[in-house]
Amino acid sequence: MLAAVDAGTAASITQLAQLVASEKIQTERLVNAMFTRHTVSAHAAHQAQRNADARQELIDEFGLYSSEQVADLSGSRARNRFATASRWQAEGRTFAVDHLGGRAYPAFQFGTDGNPRPVIRRVLKVLEPYGLDGWETALWFTSATGWLDDRRPVDLLVGAADDVVAAAGQTFDALGV
Repeated sequence: MLAAVDAGTAASITQLAQLVASEKIQTERLVNAMFTRHTVSAHAAHQAQRNADARQELIDEFGLYSSEQVADLSGSRARNRFATASRWQAEGRTFAVDHLGGRAYPAFQFGTDGNPRPVIRRVLKVLEPYGLDGWETALWFTSATGWLDDRRPVDLLVGAADDVVAAAGQTFDALGV
């Protein structure tokens, strides 16, 4: 039947079929993940969906870089394309999120020169005692806070870095954490 249509239409149909199959596989994985001895509560499922939506919004707005992209952006000539991103993370200059089985770096933490923004290191140092994971840290940067007059830290990385660092400390101190 695909032979009766032009190549572009056939490719589109094939791509659509693959998308449907992929959706079925993802749905099955999700159902299996929820099918444990104790079923996931509606509240927990809703919270997980909200978290996934927030992550996707962050990705859509700012993007994520792979280690190789970080190396390229920074102009690294290292043969090991993972070295630069890994070193910067180990030095506390950047942070990574776990995404689709790999490590990725939210793009907002890098300047136009491809290097980490100095404010990121300062904020990570303040947040360190609170044990946030990569996604929690990323979402802190992209969520409005009263400590910054309901603005997002990410929007103030340039021009108000000291305010962002102060807000990081105040956020958790106010919670008594």
